[in-house]
Amino acid sequence: MKIIITLLFSFFFIFQITYAYSITDVSEHDSRKDCWVIFEESVYDISPYIAQHDEYLDITDWCGRDITEDFKDKGGLDIDHKGSSYSLLETLYIGKVTEEKSDLVPDSLKYDDTVTQDIKEEINNSTPYNIFIPLLLSFSLYWIPYLLCIKKCKRFSLVKFNAFWNSILFLLLFIPGILFGIFMILRYKLASLWNIDFNFMYWHVELSLVMGLLALNHFIQRIKIYFSQLRK
Repeated sequence: MKIIITLLFSFFFIFQITYAYSITDVSEHDSRKDCWVIFEESVYDISPYIAQHDEYLDITDWCGRDITEDFKDKGGLDIDHKGSSYSLLETLYIGKVTEEKSDLVPDSLKYDDTVTQDIKEEINNSTPYNIFIPLLLSFSLYWIPYLLCIKKCKRFSLVKFNAFWNSILFLLLFIPGILFGIFMILRYKLASLWNIDFNFMYWHVELSLVMGLLALNHFIQRIKIYFSQLRK
């Protein structure tokens, strides 16, 4: 029983295969011995029937083109074919008509070498990110308080300073990511948020630089401690 069911399904899928042909493909089959036609977006190979049909009407000029109108009025006689003719046509069915590949791409999206070159030059000449501002900002935020505290704070504690920056760096690791994530989620829920001119990728890169440089400064300041711990 299982074998029979498997065979039935196999035959079902085999006979469901549908081939697609473009109008150009059909136009190449335009002879009596190799005659394809289009009727209502379907493709038929009427080569075997050409000679038999010639007894009533020569339809050689139908080969390789759309015959929908001609078929429905019998080549200008204003008489539609009988139901049996439609049934016969279905036995000659070989596939469906598909759009030409060139027609699938709108003119506005077609490749333009000039535009592509302009975009390439714009990308090469543009400077959307810079390292100077993050470098200056992170250096100022870390070292100025450090130097001021060493010189002026009588109760300056390096342990507290390090603990403070450990906490700051830990928070900077999570807070921007969480806030950006919440903002992007809300943006899809509240249409008004799209009016906010917020370049997510730009700020993500800049803040990553600031965080990385702060961490580097913190590491440099603590490097003596790390070496002393390694000696123990």
